[in-house]
Amino acid sequence: PSFNVEGAGVGNCRIWSFTYQGNATLSPGLDITTATLADGCFELSADFVDVIRTVPAGGTVATDFGATEISLCPSDGLDDIITFVSMGAEGDNFTFVATDTNNVIVGLPDGNMINFEGAGFGTCRVWGLSYSGTLIAAVGDTASVEPLATDCFGLSDNFVTVNREQPLGGTIGLLSGDEEG
Repeated sequence: PSFNVEGAGVGNCRIWSFTYQGNATLSPGLDITTATLADGCFELSADFVDVIRTVPAGGTVATDFGATEISLCPSDGLDDIITFVSMGAEGDNFTFVATDTNNVIVGLPDGNMINFEGAGFGTCRVWGLSYSGTLIAAVGDTASVEPLATDCFGLSDNFVTVNREQPLGGTIGLLSGDEEG
């Protein structure tokens, strides 16, 4: 036999095997470990299958100082390490995911810190990803389109925008147009 628990909602349940003679007297809400389950002989299996129904939620993300948009100067020889935090995430596993502005994955950091030094110039997004099963997201996948885990997953409700910019000093001159005063 098979069971479809799709509409059962979030929670845990157990699936037991049950054999009996006569009429089954099962009804919802009974504690099957103590109730009389049939008007004749009956027996429950010695074990059961635990079914854990979860809906991963990515929560929200920010930097450790609460920002959801930051600007950095990569390639200046100084580390640009940013620590990210997640609030309200639910699920078996959690990771951060870096994408470009088209949500194409450009990095999957090992933890909650990313060093952007040497990352080049441009804008990226850092998302939170809560998931169950195995993470299958890979660099080059589009996070908003492709499956990111073998089971359920949820991206954060927001992302942190990381602007990697090279400041330009420009030129200076006098109002008269002369270069020397």
